[in-house]
Amino acid sequence: MTHLKIGLLNLMTDKKQTNSNFEQVLNQNSNVDLTYYYSASRYSEPPEPNMKPLKLEELKYLDGFIISGSPVERISDDKITYLPEVHDLLNYLHKSDIIQLYVCWGAMEALAHLYGIRKKPLSKKDFGVYQNKIVQSDPLLKDIPTGYLAPNARYTEMDLSQVNEDERLEVLSVTENNLLSLAKSNIANQTFLFNHLEYHKDDLDKEYQLEIASGKVPNAFKAHNYYKNNQPTFEWQESQEKFFNNWLNTFKRGN
Repeated sequence: MTHLKIGLLNLMTDKKQTNSNFEQVLNQNSNVDLTYYYSASRYSEPPEPNMKPLKLEELKYLDGFIISGSPVERISDDKITYLPEVHDLLNYLHKSDIIQLYVCWGAMEALAHLYGIRKKPLSKKDFGVYQNKIVQSDPLLKDIPTGYLAPNARYTEMDLSQVNEDERLEVLSVTENNLLSLAKSNIANQTFLFNHLEYHKDDLDKEYQLEIASGKVPNAFKAHNYYKNNQPTFEWQESQEKFFNNWLNTFKRGN
């Protein structure tokens, strides 16, 4: 069985941790070769030793591609210096046969750019571990029960009614607060994951500590439904393992 070749455009602040997270969730399957890319328009040197600058001409050799989240939700588009680069990447992937996974901000930007779905700010950060209701069965949710847990960390939401009205898109699950959790395209090999199922046990706590240390986040608060006896829990681990295994099973592997 040939190895799957998957690229990751890592736009998160802690690139080392993000690379590690995706390596762990994808390496349930030993036949995955993961290539870590960084924004060539933002960095002149690799932010981590094992990362490569994004070059679209290299992507034709890949079977799959992931765009991570990014801490730019509260920044206007004209101030996001690498946004044109991301749009070029989205355009390329949309026309390709590459299987795509978009995560959190990556999912929101893909829906906005490729499908014209409106973004809207939330009244406050959606931050915690929440149950998710399955509204449409799908192989991506195989063996995952409705009410499954997943960590959320976002300041914006997509227009759910607009997604539901678009025949090109299909909502698969929503959070207990009726926010988008998982959707897919009906016209392309695209999955949109709006939570952070790739996160590991301590990541929500690390995010909170970074916000406190930065002094730039007024009224920062701890993640909801996450701590037990003041210690982080990892109650979404089973959902994480099943979802990423299901996503990998969407690839047509050659022998």
